[in-house]
Amino acid sequence: MNIGMGFSDPTARSWAKRGGGAMLLAGALMFGNAQAGSVTVPASGDTGNCYPFDCSDGNTQYQQVYTASAFSGPTVISSITFFQQLSQFPSSIGVVPGTYTISFSTTSAVVNNLAATFSSNLGADNQTFFSGTLGGLGNTLTITGTPFDYNPMNGNLLMNVSMNYSESVNNGSGNTYMEANRTGSSSSRVSGSGTSGFADSIALVTEFNASPATVPEPATWALFAAGLAGAGLMLRRRRRSA
Repeated sequence: MNIGMGFSDPTARSWAKRGGGAMLLAGALMFGNAQAGSVTVPASGDTGNCYPFDCSDGNTQYQQVYTASAFSGPTVISSITFFQQLSQFPSSIGVVPGTYTISFSTTSAVVNNLAATFSSNLGADNQTFFSGTLGGLGNTLTITGTPFDYNPMNGNLLMNVSMNYSESVNNGSGNTYMEANRTGSSSSRVSGSGTSGFADSIALVTEFNASPATVPEPATWALFAAGLAGAGLMLRRRRRSA
């Protein structure tokens, strides 16, 4: 019967396999390569750093770049954690009270070679992550904000911090420090005021608390659409044979 012949059409079976395979691959790309959990960059500390949270010293701007290779795949950054060295450097203040604005962007800026001009390092997708007051003592500083979708395939990650301190706490006046790394192998900073600052290899140890990225890339959507088109062609062929 014609119906039986329609279901046994080898061309239709071929398109079914292609379309189904493309859809499965698209699904894997959408959900299988995203990073969840947490990642710490740099992985460990070998020094201390009081910028931008533990001393003011007239600074109003801070940037830190993180190498893309530290992230295994697309990541939604939901919170960040920094580590105080209170046991080594006791302080009655901790985080300098004030208003902080933190943003993230994807950048072409290179680790250990940030531009002195802050605007030169910012990426086109710069997004405010947190804006509000911080301050107080604690072994860690965890900041939760508006999730930022980061894809390491598009470049390194840049954190930009603007500070408006409500108290003046100069470095060396009893302030504490945060765990940092000075090798410049996976992260580095530029700190200063106004439009520019001084760049060096020191970087705060930062833990990124992440959830899987759920927004597919345009190429993934294209592959998914191709799979659907193949499935549609299979159905049309089957109907013509019926």
